[in-house]
Amino acid sequence: EKLKLKNIEFIGKVPNDQVYKFYQDSNIVIIPSVWMENSPMVAYEAMAAGKPIIGSNIGGIPELVKDGKNGLLFEPRNSDELAYKIIKVLDNPRLARKFGDYGKDLIDNEFNKEKHIKHIIEIYHNLISTKNGLDK
Repeated sequence: EKLKLKNIEFIGKVPNDQVYKFYQDSNIVIIPSVWMENSPMVAYEAMAAGKPIIGSNIGGIPELVKDGKNGLLFEPRNSDELAYKIIKVLDNPRLARKFGDYGKDLIDNEFNKEKHIKHIIEIYHNLISTKNGLDK
């Protein structure tokens, strides 16, 4: 209120059963991490909801946020760069939609349950083969 910010709402903790509604109601999902998060669930949730992401260029975030494809990256703690990227996406609905669509496609095609299960089974098969000397 003191800064007279528009388009921003600080809502606090959201019950799990209401999270998806908040994604649907948002324009952008921002991941302003300052430490090395490996694979933040918020990125997957944002992509599943078809929302553009603006995330810190740290940890595993750049592996999920493909800069210029499903969102934008900014240097951690750089509030000026973050503000610039927020404005860039808010001022360009076509770009926001492109980012959201690309993220949704990533979820549907790369991070789906079937691929995940197949990958885990491959890991187990490789471990079993190696243990039994079958890989020689």
